[in-house]
Amino acid sequence: MFKLRRPAMTGPRPPRLTRPRLPRLISTIVSSIWATVVVVMVATLAIAAVAGSTAVVQVDQRTRAEANSRLDAHARTVSRAIDARVAKTQDDVRLLAEDQTIGAFLALPASAQAGAPAGAKPGTGQPAGSGGAAEQRKAINDIVTYLSQRDGLDASCVVGASGAEVACEAYGRLLTPEELSTNARDADFLATVALSRHQVHVSDPYVSKASKRWVIGLASPVVLADGAVAGIVRVEIPVAWYEDEIISRPFGGGAYAFVVSADGHLVYHPDIDAYRQAAGIPAGFASELPPADAKGSPSWAQMIARVTGGNTGATTYDDGGRTWRASYSEIGGKRFVVSVSPVDELYAAVEQSHQTLLVTVGPLAVLLLIVIVLFATRLSASNRRLATTSRASSELAFKTTAENDRMQASIVKLLDEVSGAADGDLTVKAEVTTDVTGAIADAFNYTLSQLRDLVLDVQQTTTQVTASARELQATTGRLAELGATQAEHIGTTLGTVSELATSVQHVSGNATSSASVAQRSLEAAGDGARAVAATIEGMSRIRDRVQETGQRTKRLGERSQEIGEAVTLIDEIADRTSILALNASIQAASAGDAGRGFTVVAEEIQRLAERSAEATRRIALLVKTVQSETHEAVVSLDDVTREVVEGSGLADQAGQKLHEIESISGELAELVESISEAAALQSAQAAELAASIGEISEVTTMNARGASESAEEMGHLVSRTERLGESVSVFKLTA
Repeated sequence: MFKLRRPAMTGPRPPRLTRPRLPRLISTIVSSIWATVVVVMVATLAIAAVAGSTAVVQVDQRTRAEANSRLDAHARTVSRAIDARVAKTQDDVRLLAEDQTIGAFLALPASAQAGAPAGAKPGTGQPAGSGGAAEQRKAINDIVTYLSQRDGLDASCVVGASGAEVACEAYGRLLTPEELSTNARDADFLATVALSRHQVHVSDPYVSKASKRWVIGLASPVVLADGAVAGIVRVEIPVAWYEDEIISRPFGGGAYAFVVSADGHLVYHPDIDAYRQAAGIPAGFASELPPADAKGSPSWAQMIARVTGGNTGATTYDDGGRTWRASYSEIGGKRFVVSVSPVDELYAAVEQSHQTLLVTVGPLAVLLLIVIVLFATRLSASNRRLATTSRASSELAFKTTAENDRMQASIVKLLDEVSGAADGDLTVKAEVTTDVTGAIADAFNYTLSQLRDLVLDVQQTTTQVTASARELQATTGRLAELGATQAEHIGTTLGTVSELATSVQHVSGNATSSASVAQRSLEAAGDGARAVAATIEGMSRIRDRVQETGQRTKRLGERSQEIGEAVTLIDEIADRTSILALNASIQAASAGDAGRGFTVVAEEIQRLAERSAEATRRIALLVKTVQSETHEAVVSLDDVTREVVEGSGLADQAGQKLHEIESISGELAELVESISEAAALQSAQAAELAASIGEISEVTTMNARGASESAEEMGHLVSRTERLGESVSVFKLTA
């Protein structure tokens, strides 16, 4: 609850200031303040300098570490990409060496291998050698061609144990038998033959005889089941692979990457021909690999020596008047990828941060120095003025003491006047005087006036909301009662419609019976004179049945009128429900946030009322159709009745009228058949009407349930508004 507390006026009064102590006290306070300000400024400048220096060091270290990490990652990424590509080719070579087709072909005698691709046998037109060997050789040609073209190899060959090439795809084409080498027993061949199954020999870079480019050879032995080496599978990887992987991963700026072998020769370098020229080697792909230290500074040569002597790391060197950083990573144990970048570009972000900090911290330090100087100058001048003003202040001290006493008395009086507000009395009013408390009293009176108006508005609003909520609760209760009454009426209507459906079914059965009687009458009329009496009797029965059918049809029309009245009642109920839903929405809107939940319920009731109206319109349409067809049936039955009477008169006359009776009986049979069909249609329509009334009953039940829930919610709203009124009733608003 809102509560004001009156400050306690206890304790001794403040001591009075005497003339001799006041000047010295003021001088001491002012001097202390200025000294404190100067100390704070100096401390702030020192802290800013230390913080700026620390920030510079931290940013410098972090930025340099990030730049070094990026260069190291570039070298590792390139080396891993090259290793992965070479490792995949090694796996392909190993699998090719284990291929059964290659092993089976190399296990054949040399004569069978040589005869497989030869020309036709003399006089036969068939290939020389066995068809199986020829197919195996063709399969081997297809395998080496596919592998070479898929992986972009310079060459892919199968070599027998004697050193003769069996198949070879080199530099984009399959070599003919005449182009195949018959003696490929070089050092790499012998090194490969000495290996065991699943092993792969990796050569040093050499110039390919086929492509005339620098390549690296991979070879694996073809080992038979008995452990004998039948030959080897050899491929040549172009050194251009290194260039492809490096170019596809640029570092940016003046940085670049190169590949150096373990013996200190450049395998790839963006400017490798310059090193060849420095070493006296002709330029070109087929030229020798130049030494990495053929040109450059001694620091460059030391960097190359460090790279070739380690696995992975980083170093710096000076070359071309610039300092460079080199990060290197090993490739397959024989070569190294080296990524180099100028230090000034690599650490450009560090210099940028230095400049930023200098621009930020420098002006701040200068500003603090200027402020300190100004404060020191003002401190000196203020001390001089203090001596002059303290004498005048001593004379005013006594006047100030008296003024303080008067002010304290005014404050006590003001507190006494407004103490009633602490107990909720908002009618109190402080006296507005000319002294210093007059403005406070005026402000307090204005505040209480505004608070009083606010509390009064809250009370009035609470009363209005409570009254509206109660009225809305009553309206919702009436709506629930009307919904229950509506449901009861619809239940009665549903029973009436069910009876109507039963009656229509009886009409359909009687019409079927009438059709049967008419058929028998037609047959009797054909029997001759003997059947005249029977025809008269049959006509009498037909007349009775037709009259009965006419009566039932008239009753059906009367029932249709009753259904129309019920439909009118349902339509009125739906209209009233829609109006009630609209009124409920208006009341909920006037209730504000408290009636938002009931607005949703009112909208749902509105939609249900619209569905009820739609169903009522459908029922009315069906009733009109039944009434129309019933009227047509009554007219038809009247005609039938007249025809039956005339037929009876003719049957009483003479036998010569027998053929007329037969004609009339035929017409009667057709007419009764149409009556049967109309009755069946009415039966189906009555069933559909009963289903529609059932749906209306369900909708009405939902309306009544929603209205009950809304009434309960409005009860909660009334309780809340009553509690709100009680909470603000504690304030006194009138004198």
